[in-house]
Amino acid sequence: MTQPKSGIGNVATNTGLVEMAMAYSRSRVLCAAARLGVADALGGEIHSVGFLAEKCEADAGALYRLLRALASIGVTEKTTPEHFRLTPFGEPLRRDVPQSVWAAVIFWADLLADSWSLLTDCVRTGKPASEVRDPKIPSRWSQDSEAPSIFRAVMGTAPAEDYAPIASAWDFSSAKVSPTSAAAVDRSFLQCLDSTRICEACL
Repeated sequence: MTQPKSGIGNVATNTGLVEMAMAYSRSRVLCAAARLGVADALGGEIHSVGFLAEKCEADAGALYRLLRALASIGVTEKTTPEHFRLTPFGEPLRRDVPQSVWAAVIFWADLLADSWSLLTDCVRTGKPASEVRDPKIPSRWSQDSEAPSIFRAVMGTAPAEDYAPIASAWDFSSAKVSPTSAAAVDRSFLQCLDSTRICEACL
């Protein structure tokens, strides 16, 4: 039988698929930078790795490698040996700027990451991540006190009409009204639900 051609180590014949498989690394680099507050520590100045390590409470050697990884994707720029600055592209990673994406990066690259890691088991069993996860292993949501505010920052800022396609596609036939939960639903989302005649359903 003819053996399929394959790559060894980092050499692969189908680089497109391998690049897709490795795409998570950029997500994790951004997540680490956001969690450590690298962008805020840099601000609009050029700073040394030593200064940033102290500000971010991180190991200088490991942080240097992270900063170089960030530079490889255009978030930071190395100006002189062991000195970096934030690029215009990386500016929205700061928490204190208009149109900050800090919450979105944490939401997608951290809080939801462990659920996505369970996708294979979810597809195999037909169950959601919350049911296939080992009950002894807490979810990222339960470990982060800022999770509720991060969720609201990401999901509660879009216009109500942006949620209409999601609400229209959802099957609410088995949903029950929960006054407590309904009271917590954003007014914008209630408008969306009302527009699709399912405002009595509760997520």
